Amino acid sequence: MTCTRCQGCMAKDHFLDLMESAESMWLAGWRCLNCGNVFDPVMERNRRGQEMAAVVSTA
Repeated sequence: MTCTRCQGCMAKDHFLDLMESAESMWLAGWRCLNCGNVFDPVMERNRRGQEMAAVVSTA
């Protein structure tokens, strides 16, 4: 997988979510070995949803 920010190599990584839930929650995602950019399917879906909402609200 290639990083969308710097075109570097992405590696599978696990993240610990301490902010959003009462219990610790492990999430799987991808982290760029060059710049540290994180790709998570849930984050990407939310970003695209916000972009769609912005387009609809300006029309």
